[in-house]
Amino acid sequence: MKPATLTKQQIVRRIGQRTRLSNRITSEVIETLIAILADQLAAGGRIEIANFLTLDVQIRSRLAKNGEESDNEQMFTAATETFSVLKCRPGKRLRVRLRALARKS
Repeated sequence: MKPATLTKQQIVRRIGQRTRLSNRITSEVIETLIAILADQLAAGGRIEIANFLTLDVQIRSRLAKNGEESDNEQMFTAATETFSVLKCRPGKRLRVRLRALARKS
């Protein structure tokens, strides 16, 4: 059975319960955190949260082929397509917990 999805609102409630901060304040902090992280990644930056995870954007390119058929021959023109990929690597403590999860399966 797949575990339930954790939503932003559920995160706000759980943090509020643990810290006794209001949901409004907690929500503002989370929204600000998300905005900061998104800005960093959108600028091509890297995010590293020790022992948890590292996120960084990698720019990749590939050859894109555009085909046109004429007289049963296919003509291709080559163009380079560039795109970004978000790479996520778990930190040491998270890797240990993920291995334990895999062993349970």
